[in-house]
Amino acid sequence: VIQAPISTSAVGVDPANPQKRGPGVYQLAEIDFVNGDQAETRYQVQKYYRNKRYPGIGYTLVRCRIITGRTLQIRKHMQYMGFTLVGDYRYCKPNEKVVDRMICDRVFLHHTQIVLPVPGGAPGEEIQIDSELAHYLQEVIRLNLDVDHEAHKALEAHIAATGGHAAAAEKQQELMKAKVDKSHYWLQNWQKGKSK
Repeated sequence: VIQAPISTSAVGVDPANPQKRGPGVYQLAEIDFVNGDQAETRYQVQKYYRNKRYPGIGYTLVRCRIITGRTLQIRKHMQYMGFTLVGDYRYCKPNEKVVDRMICDRVFLHHTQIVLPVPGGAPGEEIQIDSELAHYLQEVIRLNLDVDHEAHKALEAHIAATGGHAAAAEKQQELMKAKVDKSHYWLQNWQKGKSK
C-alpha cells in the first residue's frame, strides 16, 4: 500500500487563456505532504522479468488498484517509491529513458477495469468494463523480457517466511476488497539490488 498525498499543477499554461490546452501544456504531479490531496494505491506483484539484451535490468509486472483516483497517481506513486513506469519519460531517470525507448514507445500502463455509475440509473447502479492487457504491451514483454526465476524464488521464500501462501493470499484479498475506482496493470523499472 502506498499512501502519499498528491498535488498537481499545469505546466505551460497561458495566463491569458488558462483553459486552453495544446502542445507544451501538461499536468505535473508532486508528492506534497503539506497541501496535497490524500492518495492511496494498492498493488500486487504479478511477475518479475529481466531485459533480454541487458540482463542487469529488471522489471516487475504489477496489478494496481487506485483507491482515491488522483491525477497521475500511479505514475507519481511509483516514482515516489523509486520505481518509475516503463516509458514514463516525465518521471524517469535519464538512464532509464534510453533502455525504455528500446523496448516500449509509450508509458507501460493499461487500464484493465473501471466501474462507473450508470448515467440516469438508480442510485448505486454501476457498470463495470474489463479489458485484458493490451496486445501491444503483451508483445513488449514477449519480445524484450525473460521471466526472472531467481526473483520469483526470493518472493516464494519471503512468502514462506511470513506465513505461507495462505496468509499472503488472505492479506492480498483483504487489501483488494476495498471499493476502488480503477485497476491498472503497469510495468515498473527496478535496477539490480533495488528490488524489494
